[in-house]
Amino acid sequence: MEGAPRAGYDPKTGKQPANIAGWFPAGYIDHALKEKGYKLGFQSSSDHWSTHISYCIPLAERHDRAGILDAMKKRHSYAATDNIVLLVRSGDHIMGDEFKSTGPVTLDVTIAGTAALGKIEVLRDSQPVATLKSSGSEFKGTWTDPQPAAGKHYYYVRVEQADGQLAWGSPMWIETGR
Repeated sequence: MEGAPRAGYDPKTGKQPANIAGWFPAGYIDHALKEKGYKLGFQSSSDHWSTHISYCIPLAERHDRAGILDAMKKRHSYAATDNIVLLVRSGDHIMGDEFKSTGPVTLDVTIAGTAALGKIEVLRDSQPVATLKSSGSEFKGTWTDPQPAAGKHYYYVRVEQADGQLAWGSPMWIETGR
C-alpha cells in the first residue's frame, strides 16, 4: 500500500526510494482488498530466483506438495524479507481465514525475528490501528480491537525490524455484529 515500508514513492515527489519501475498506485494490494473485495493471501517473492531476500511461508498441515498447495489456496501464508517467524491467530483461526466472531476481535501474535523488532502494527482494512510494543527480537502478545465496527473487516499484522527487514501476515476477514 502507498506509504508502507519499501513501497517506493512517485518519482515526481523527490522522496526516496523512488519507484524505478514506474508509478502505479492503483495497483497496490490495498485497493484489491478494500475496493474490489478480493481475498488474497500474502507472499513475497522476487523475479530473479532470490532465495535469501524474499520468502513465502505457507502454514501447511502436511510437509508435501499437496499440503503446501492446500495452505496457499486457504491463504494460510505470510510474507517476509528475512527468516522471520510470524504467526497470527484469532481463537481457532489463523491468517487467511474468513469467519464470524460473536465477541470482540482478538489477535494472538507470535514473532521470532532475526534482529531487534522495531515496529509491530495491526492493520484493519489496510489502516494501522495499533502499534504493539516489544523489546528484543521476539514478541508474544494479544491485541483486542478497542473500537470494533459492525460488519466484515480484514485484519493483518506487519512487522518491521530495526534493520529494515519485514514480515506481514495474510489478512483474516472477520465479521462482527458490533
